[in-house]
This record gives sequence, C-alpha cells and structure tokens, in this order.
Amino acid sequence: MEGKIERENRERRWQHDREKTMATNREREAEQDLDIRKKQIRDREIMARKLAEWDDDIEADRSQKEYYITKT
Repeated sequence: MEGKIERENRERRWQHDREKTMATNREREAEQDLDIRKKQIRDREIMARKLAEWDDDIEADRSQKEYYITKT
C-alpha cells in the first residue's frame, strides 16, 4: 500500500515538473515569436523610410550602389 502511494506521489511530482517545463517552453517560444514580429515590423518601417526617401537621380549620381555603377 505504501509503495503504491509513494509511486503515485512520484508520478504526480514528475507530471507537475513536466507540465511546468512545458509551460516554460511555451512562454519562451511566445516571447521569441513576439521578438521576431517586432523585428519584422521594425525592418518594414526602416525599409519604408528608405524607399520614401529614395531618389534614383541622386543614387545614380553617387554611383555607390552596385545597380548604379556603370560597367565598361
């Protein structure tokens, strides 16, 4: 009888630890997903700003970007 109770207690503790670990993993994944979404939004904003300020004529005069460098 005591062996059965002890085994059930061990099993309960193991289950509790397992659930706690799974919850921690879910929280970490949710935070990582949020960080990824924030980075994507930030990257989109940066690109939108660059494109809004982009001027082909100025870039062609500078010839700094590979696209605008004349190859002879």
